[in-house]
Amino acid sequence: MFFCGDKQLEIVDKYTYLGIVLNEHSDYSITAKTVAQSANRAFGLLIAKCKIMDRLPYDAFTKLYDSVVWPIIDYGAPIWGVKSYSCINAVHNRAILFLLGKGGNTPNDAVAG
Repeated sequence: MFFCGDKQLEIVDKYTYLGIVLNEHSDYSITAKTVAQSANRAFGLLIAKCKIMDRLPYDAFTKLYDSVVWPIIDYGAPIWGVKSYSCINAVHNRAILFLLGKGGNTPNDAVAG
């Protein structure tokens, strides 16, 4: 048992502080998954707006992506961003696929090329 004054401190496996999930092993994959989920939700809203507008020009789409989706990914990235996470890359690939008008079965290497 740990105490801080007269309060008993609870021992937990993970703790979320300012959107960053901290655990005893400094494994930020949980944080990356949480960020990817939030970014995917924001990108879904961007897709809905694009469909209402009947497609946007490249400049407008990238401006919206940089304003709506990228800040979610970028927040806290200096802490957890020292390695590449596939769930974060999937958000970027999804955006590129949408922008190119391709389906989800298009290989990532073809999209990146």
